[in-house]
Amino acid sequence: MSSPIAPTPDDLATARRAGAPRDAGSRSADAVLVGPDGITVLGRAIGTDAAEHLLLITLAHSGETRTALRYPPELGTGRAMAPTPDGGFVIAGEVPQGALAYRAGLVRLGPDGQVLGHGLHGPAGITGYSAVAVRTDGTVVAGGAANGVGWVTRATDVARLDGERLLDDVVEVTGLTAMDDGVAAVASQETSTVASGTAAVIGFDRSGGIRWRRRLPATGRGALTAIRALPDRGLAAVGHDVPTADPGPAAADRAAADRAAAAGPPVDPPPDPQARLWLVRLDAAGEVDWEHRIGAAGEHWRGRAITPLPGGGLAAVGDIARGGSRDLRVVSLDADGAVAWTRDYQRGYDTACGLDATDDGGLVMAGTAATPELGRTTIWVRRLDRTGDLLWERTLDAGR
Repeated sequence: MSSPIAPTPDDLATARRAGAPRDAGSRSADAVLVGPDGITVLGRAIGTDAAEHLLLITLAHSGETRTALRYPPELGTGRAMAPTPDGGFVIAGEVPQGALAYRAGLVRLGPDGQVLGHGLHGPAGITGYSAVAVRTDGTVVAGGAANGVGWVTRATDVARLDGERLLDDVVEVTGLTAMDDGVAAVASQETSTVASGTAAVIGFDRSGGIRWRRRLPATGRGALTAIRALPDRGLAAVGHDVPTADPGPAAADRAAADRAAAAGPPVDPPPDPQARLWLVRLDAAGEVDWEHRIGAAGEHWRGRAITPLPGGGLAAVGDIARGGSRDLRVVSLDADGAVAWTRDYQRGYDTACGLDATDDGGLVMAGTAATPELGRTTIWVRRLDRTGDLLWERTLDAGR
């Protein structure tokens, strides 16, 4: 790339590792799932060996920690997690391959967390998975980027791929969800810089072919970070968008702010940015049913996760940078996209990584808290009732 704001190899490596703890003892969260038997948190930790280790922590619905497993560094770290039909999980992420080089990694875990299989995929370089879904037939579909190009793979055995597809006009696949007839993905569409460009929502059939594709937003810039299938076969996605009237800061400044915010402790965004929390509901063919945007002038939002609720509603979590910190906000919407309630959770240096619904209409969210004076991060989990009131909160010191 010839542009003076194009990313260097160091920038790209930092971007792939954004959110990684910096010091021994640091931990950060990457995903959370709620199941009938409890809550599972995917995370990572830096050990005394200075290597990053994948963490899998399970909690009871009442919040007590049941198990905390730390895996050897050769399995890499995870960025996404999906349940398997046998009660286990598939973890998707990246595995270091020397200085400034990674390969994508898949790890299959049994119900008790035992490793059933793992595999390395794609070329060595700035390559890794950011999303994963498991279809009802057990096929694992993972997505991310292979050296700066969007990438989707299929596998029945995580050790080897059955198929793969490069998406030449996509930078990275950021979210995946299983559907009855395939999978749907959200991806970053901008390819010329690391600035927010446009988002792609793509429907794939079971063989990996593209069934439909939508480019969003209709005006302005935006990024979608997560997508979930809905009981009525529709889709819901969350991210952030920037209005056309707001030119925003330079691309390099925006990218640096995003990396710093993810890695923690957060910093103020560049001067006068505006980015709104952006929620989109689509039908099974990818047509937009409605969009909802939340945010005032001068606010800098990032949408992190979304989940369907009993009764057809949705909930999403995002965070907003202001005053040198980041505050969390959870938004609940009804089936028509009207806001039912919003709740702010002000802790100062928190970012969310995941959100999932409980059977009674409540929510579980997980994320990472930074401690600036110590230069370390910790994992937190919060259980909310159906109106957003906090039922309990846990800080997880597992996986040292």
